[in-house]
Amino acid sequence: MDILLLKDHSELGRRGEVVTVPDGFARNFLLPRKIGAPVTAQILRQLELERARQERRRQKQEQSVSATAKHLDQLRVTIPTKVTETGRLFAAVSRQQIRAALQKKGFEVVPPAINFDQPIDAIGDFKVKIQLALGKSATVLVSVISDNHDH
Repeated sequence: MDILLLKDHSELGRRGEVVTVPDGFARNFLLPRKIGAPVTAQILRQLELERARQERRRQKQEQSVSATAKHLDQLRVTIPTKVTETGRLFAAVSRQQIRAALQKKGFEVVPPAINFDQPIDAIGDFKVKIQLALGKSATVLVSVISDNHDH
């Protein structure tokens, strides 16, 4: 008997999948526990419509993430920081500082998504990787400059 899974089942599959099971298993176990429902033409149409909706949503999200990655790859943010007389930074640039600079440019990024190989502890340009959704990432150029004011 073909059954539409209404809930995830460790041995049969995930919710929304159609599986073939013995009639007795379906009647005595899956149907009474509302783990599955008999497959009808109407249910198959609904499944197809839902899959199409999910695919459109996924494509929209992928386009959005790709557009964001493209913008971030072309982006340069500047972070002014205090430096010593010898040109060293008083403190390394933090993920929060990079996040704030990205927010000023209109990008909302959570700090754990911001990755750099070595501490940013000098004046100059640094490439910072931003982890995005769907396994995509982008690289932002971070320019660290002195904000010391000579009086």
